Amino acid sequence: MHTCRYIAFQPFLKKSLKMRSFPIKIIIALFCVIGIYSCKEKSADTTSQTTVKNEAVNNKVNQTVVLTVGNERFTVFELEKNFKIFKQKFMQNQRREPVEADIKAWITEFVERAYVLADAREKGYYNKPDIQQIVENTAMFMLSQPHGILEQKLLAQVAPVGVAHTGQSENKKMAAVGNYHLKISKAASIIPNKSAIALLWATIFKNEKLHEIKKEDVANILDKKLATYRSPDGKAGNISVSRFMTFYNSLPLKRYLEDTASINMYVQQIAANEYIKKDAQEMGLLNDPEFRLNKKNFTDNVVYKRYMEDHLGADRGVTENDIMNTYASVKQGMTHPSNIIYSIYTFSNPPNAYKALGLLRMRAGDTTVNLNSLSQKRHIKFDKYKSQLPDTLKKMIYRGAPGQPLPPVETNGYYTVLMIESATGSEPFAANEIRSYLVARAKERRELDYSSKKANELSKNLNADNNIDISMLLRPGLTASL
Repeated sequence: MHTCRYIAFQPFLKKSLKMRSFPIKIIIALFCVIGIYSCKEKSADTTSQTTVKNEAVNNKVNQTVVLTVGNERFTVFELEKNFKIFKQKFMQNQRREPVEADIKAWITEFVERAYVLADAREKGYYNKPDIQQIVENTAMFMLSQPHGILEQKLLAQVAPVGVAHTGQSENKKMAAVGNYHLKISKAASIIPNKSAIALLWATIFKNEKLHEIKKEDVANILDKKLATYRSPDGKAGNISVSRFMTFYNSLPLKRYLEDTASINMYVQQIAANEYIKKDAQEMGLLNDPEFRLNKKNFTDNVVYKRYMEDHLGADRGVTENDIMNTYASVKQGMTHPSNIIYSIYTFSNPPNAYKALGLLRMRAGDTTVNLNSLSQKRHIKFDKYKSQLPDTLKKMIYRGAPGQPLPPVETNGYYTVLMIESATGSEPFAANEIRSYLVARAKERRELDYSSKKANELSKNLNADNNIDISMLLRPGLTASL
């Protein structure tokens, strides 16, 4: 399992720099925009048409406005970005490329969504403090993520684009990133309150991996200071439990709060963000067209979801019948091998597990290679009903290709590597095996139906200028990058 990396201070720098790889599918999901339906195009006046033609096109970011609904404007960049996401999801679900009819239906959904967002704007959703907090935390993540625009700016100073890469230049890149974070660490002079951090951990610990702090659990210590630091303007700042809770709960991606060290890491991140934002502002990164439009796109997604929750409820009114109907519609495309033979290797620590992973890959799946594992079993026939594998490994076993080992997984303090020896046959997943997926699809269907109905009502009072043409989405290259 990959772990997302957040920029941290010196005590966590080495760990931070090692955590540079994380699943791009998650990033795509971050900015994923749930589709909607279309409405009747309304003729645009001459002024509106002129505005569309004169919109700037900045390098790879096409800022031409192609859709306006009320006060909401959507560019070619946003249209293409969301279409790529739709196409990738469509191919995963349908096992085929979307045809023209599918693309036209998606355009309808995209336009319909714009009506909902225009109504959300009128109702003040974009000004809700909690939504703004989520958006700002996501914006900081966009800036500071590995290979993000801030890091690219730093690296360009030591290894300009077009210069041949060498081992020496790669070392300079790593040093540049490391020195930047060390500079922040020195400037912030953060002083953690170890006893307060320990108290917070003791208060929220529930013998499970925590990914959300509930206010009622920390109501008595909300004002407790977890750390003090020096802000970029030289003033003293502090991080309370209340501030920490708001920050952590609104993060788009996060590590579980597993111990006091993970709490301390996020405490340091809160202080770091003030410096990162200041530097990004001075570098002009906050005005970068791609950054601004990605931020807008994510904001729209957060607002749309909140709007749907408020109007349909958290469960979107999904019934058991909806779930089973969804299962019936996707069952034939949701299959897995019916006959799987695998080997399993257990290790005491990650280095040994990853070393074995490399050896298995180099030997093209040779299960006889000596891996120095604590235990190993070969040629096991997988039975999903009787297998004693933990649920995590049961789910992973369907992802493997014959001859290819799967990355190590931690289970009960040990590290397990699975190797699929062979996989034949095909059978559909049972509904209970993919229930979370079915619920998500059923909720999405409810949202789309509601958007269609709502947009039809709103179109009577909101002006729209729709210049989207399907040819914009049929050109080569518009595929989701993974």
